[in-house]
Amino acid sequence: MCWSVEITVAAASAESIFFLGLLCRGRLYDRPNALLILPLLIQEWLQVILWQHLGSSATQCDATNRQVSSWVTYVVCGVPPWISLQPLMLGDVRPEYRLMAWSFLCMACLCGSAGVLVELLGQMGWRTSHCTYLGPWRHQIWPVLNMQYDLLPGWQGGVFGRFLSAGNLLLYMAASFGGFLTSRPSYVLPLLAAVGLNAQLLILFLGPEWGSFWCFQASLLSLVAFLEPQLFKALGEFNAFAPPRASSSQPVEAGTKLGAAEEELDVLVA
Repeated sequence: MCWSVEITVAAASAESIFFLGLLCRGRLYDRPNALLILPLLIQEWLQVILWQHLGSSATQCDATNRQVSSWVTYVVCGVPPWISLQPLMLGDVRPEYRLMAWSFLCMACLCGSAGVLVELLGQMGWRTSHCTYLGPWRHQIWPVLNMQYDLLPGWQGGVFGRFLSAGNLLLYMAASFGGFLTSRPSYVLPLLAAVGLNAQLLILFLGPEWGSFWCFQASLLSLVAFLEPQLFKALGEFNAFAPPRASSSQPVEAGTKLGAAEEELDVLVA
């Protein structure tokens, strides 16, 4: 999270209010959207804890910092499987996309497991960064991101770290694609994809601080989710990825246009 503990607490609190509002209101796609943003909400509060235990460097911090830094990694690694699971869990994926959705879910689980494995192996001592600390842009630098910039010395590490982060981000986004196969209209999912693409610019300018600021941007989607019913009224429903499910009235309308007999229409409706 960004800048200070006060801003982080304010953002996490606002997101929690929107999350509870979605659950309680239960209109249209409120609860699916609440499920979607749940891991983002969890990592926000984990970052609140980290602000209270920030390390002075990548290697100087207390035990709480190290433990919570690992929890942040686990949650972030779990986001692609969680996103890809949504259409299958909620049953709003079209039948022709079901196999593809399962394939992306398996890919997401493999990628998430690989990230967790890297974190677990890193805790055994092979990586040079173990602590979350404050970067020059005043965003948190997590160990799992910082270690990508320590693989080469000097400026070479910064350049190589950016390339490595960009590649990991593309893999992260690809693993999350199963979540975009939902047939329900959404303004949250297109903006989530846009935030993911924007993260490439964050990598370029912020270096290892990009992950913290990306999570801040993604967390703002809770406001979009809360306003989504009003957006549907003002702008209409929007399916950016998978087309919507065909309505049951379409075969009847098609039969009527072709001048089908009444008996044939009854068969189509049945």
